Amino acid sequence: MRLQDEVWAINCRGLCVSTPAASLQQLRIERYHGSGWVDASVAEFARPADDRVTSFFIVGNYYTHSETLEMGWHAYHQLVAACAERVKLRFVIWSWPSDPVPGRRLLDAKIKLTRVDPTAYHLAALIDRLDPATPVSICGSSYGVGIAAGSVQLLGGGWLGGYQLSPRSGATRRIRLVLLGAAIHNDGFLPGRKYDLVLAQAERTLVFVNPADRALGVYHWLFGRRSGAVAMGRSGPVGLRSLPVGTKADLVRSDRYVGRQHGMRPYWESPVPVAWMRPYLLMQPVSTNSARQVVGASLPSDALGATVANR
Repeated sequence: MRLQDEVWAINCRGLCVSTPAASLQQLRIERYHGSGWVDASVAEFARPADDRVTSFFIVGNYYTHSETLEMGWHAYHQLVAACAERVKLRFVIWSWPSDPVPGRRLLDAKIKLTRVDPTAYHLAALIDRLDPATPVSICGSSYGVGIAAGSVQLLGGGWLGGYQLSPRSGATRRIRLVLLGAAIHNDGFLPGRKYDLVLAQAERTLVFVNPADRALGVYHWLFGRRSGAVAMGRSGPVGLRSLPVGTKADLVRSDRYVGRQHGMRPYWESPVPVAWMRPYLLMQPVSTNSARQVVGASLPSDALGATVANR
């Protein structure tokens, strides 16, 4: 761990609350200090982070708490491996109730799907406590994408299922998103859909698209085998050209680097996806020309039915 960085672990496993205050009170917060984890409070976490970027890391399904921490540490080291010394980071490993449920995998997946919105609510309540001047980035994988996008939807004043935060103060907050293997509907950003405020609220959003993702190929089974649901991580978000904020989304294909694999680890073990993620998560400039080249070369607009943002 670099001396100028902070690494935190925030655990919302077991929470069952309906107000932001109760949610924050029950979060289990730790900060890595010296050679181990020490307990911390919401007040400590919410203090101004100086010039540090606060970056949240959210795993997908089938992770225990210890596995979440292990994966988070791996991602942190990959993220800062080629990072300038002047860049300061507060890296936050978000641990949600994704432990394996005994029985069939489909039943497990359906149970975990019901936990995504409440977890997004807990995350939004915590981010809402941060100084609006604190830049925030969120990297979510699989169901973690629903948590990431859901929290931004709530921070934008929207509803998420039966959840909503109190009216916003109007202060703008810098937020960037990185979405890996997104297990949300591919029309989720369209008006009237579940995450229709996300692109407007986020400064930039990087979406990795993998048409070979084996797990996302059966995404529709969560809603019935005859469901027409398509995962955003498999096809890309549809309808971006029709949205005024569609140009704020950058799409890249990842199958060349992760193959048919689903989940976070393949992305963080490949240097190319990590290099794409780094400027988004560290709130560094993203070259418009570079973005056009990456998107145009990696995700042809006629290949998947997804729309590539024109810049």
